[in-house]
Amino acid sequence: FVGIEHRDAALQGLLRRFAAHLLWIVRHADLPGQQLVLPCTEFLNAHWVSAMSALECESLFALEAWIDPPARMRGFEAAVDAERFSAGPQPKPEDAQRIARLYGALEAARKGAAEEDAAVCEARAAIEGCFSDLTAPVWALLLGIVRREREVAGAAHLPRRIEWDRIAYGLHQERLDKMLANPRGIGFLEGARGAALRRDELERAGALLEVEEAIDDPLKMLPAGARPARRSEGQVHSVQSG
Repeated sequence: FVGIEHRDAALQGLLRRFAAHLLWIVRHADLPGQQLVLPCTEFLNAHWVSAMSALECESLFALEAWIDPPARMRGFEAAVDAERFSAGPQPKPEDAQRIARLYGALEAARKGAAEEDAAVCEARAAIEGCFSDLTAPVWALLLGIVRREREVAGAAHLPRRIEWDRIAYGLHQERLDKMLANPRGIGFLEGARGAALRRDELERAGALLEVEEAIDDPLKMLPAGARPARRSEGQVHSVQSG
């Protein structure tokens, strides 16, 4: 919608600002070590170990069931049982069909009727109830995970990452203010130089995160696939970014 020529210049500026904000969130979420947007499955896989495959670990319900299974049930059994639940973002085919029918009923009720008409309100309430049924278990799962993980102390270098997020967000807001003052002054596409700088930023952030994690948790230095009986010894004293 950014390219739409709208008669209201102020509204067009706000649309460009909103698009730029969404784009920044997506780009910042790709930055290694950022703490602003953390996918729950990615977060749990970074701190917990299971025998599930990478594909199976994409199911939040199954992953959490393995980590914290019900009483008298083993992790893999709980994970298999939990795979029938979906955390989204796309609904199951049968749920999608149900939603489509409800929206069809709403459109039919709106024909020749006001928004406050009883039939319209009833159809709208049915849609809200459907989405509530689909999202309530997911929200309960997410909140439970957040409560448990908050009981664990953060890594020593976590404040540095949060501070970088704060600085990056402040610079982003300054850029948005300039964009609102001059909507056409800042583009959305980056050239070859911008792409090179972006790659360098990602590589530096990834290298710094790897070293910080090795300092915070020496087990990170174990080679992939190392057996528990094998040991890798080493000590990292300090790290400098730049």
